[in-house]
Amino acid sequence: MAKTALLVGATGLVGGFVLEQLLQDAYYDSIVVLTRKLLGKNNPKLKEVLVNFDQLENYANDIKADVVFCCLGTTIKAAGSQEAFKKVDYEYPLRVAEIAKQNGTTTFILISALGASKNSFISYNRVKGEIEEAISQ
Repeated sequence: MAKTALLVGATGLVGGFVLEQLLQDAYYDSIVVLTRKLLGKNNPKLKEVLVNFDQLENYANDIKADVVFCCLGTTIKAAGSQEAFKKVDYEYPLRVAEIAKQNGTTTFILISALGASKNSFISYNRVKGEIEEAISQ
């Protein structure tokens, strides 16, 4: 039976490694990547979907898979503000999870952070803990 994986965050360090593993894994026949820019990879299993993460609803037909791997993330410094960081590390993963669940996905794998806790005094770890809890809901 054909299995599909959806990967979000393929251009990052961890996401790049996950993508390479998925492309080599015979378990998956199709790898769908949501991305803001083309990856420059040529593989018959790979389908790249260019998205505007602020409008994920427009891509709902592409946000379905047997398993979703979410490696999406940034740093507060790279994002430029706490609000921008939370959008990338909390809002986008949660919206992908919600749409994928509506489309029948039952497995969502989230790359988080060591020390993640919704009760952390450190903003980065707090947001990571909050998204872990929201996804598990």
